Amino acid sequence: MEKLKIVWIDDEYKTLEAFIELADNSSIELIPFEFANAGIEYIESNLSIIDGVILDARGWQDSAEEAVSLKGLAYCERKLNELKAKKIIPYCIYTGQTSLMSVDESFKETYAHVKVFDKTSKDGPKDVLEFMAQSGKGLIDFQLREKYHDVF
Repeated sequence: MEKLKIVWIDDEYKTLEAFIELADNSSIELIPFEFANAGIEYIESNLSIIDGVILDARGWQDSAEEAVSLKGLAYCERKLNELKAKKIIPYCIYTGQTSLMSVDESFKETYAHVKVFDKTSKDGPKDVLEFMAQSGKGLIDFQLREKYHDVF
């Protein structure tokens, strides 16, 4: 069975071993990146095989020397929107910053169209992976790779 290839951009992905293991035991292959720029470069270079993207709300755009912020998230969304002419890639936000959606009005307005999952929730890991699996399996690219896996 073909696994979905999901890019995961999160400055703390190395500390989330249980999430990585949960994905490995499902239909998802996570391709993790600490920095937004590196993740987007990978997506642009491998667009035909990418089935979705999981974004952290607060992270690094270029390096660990910069302050953790929302700049990387904004950059990723802008780049994913630019890529829509070539391929629409489903994406979501997976964050431990739960106050962003409940308190930060600017964040709520800016990302109201994006599904947001809570890292601190008991069901958060399962929910985000189920969302990505449903979204990714709807892509024609994935359906073709799964049906004709010998060719790919």
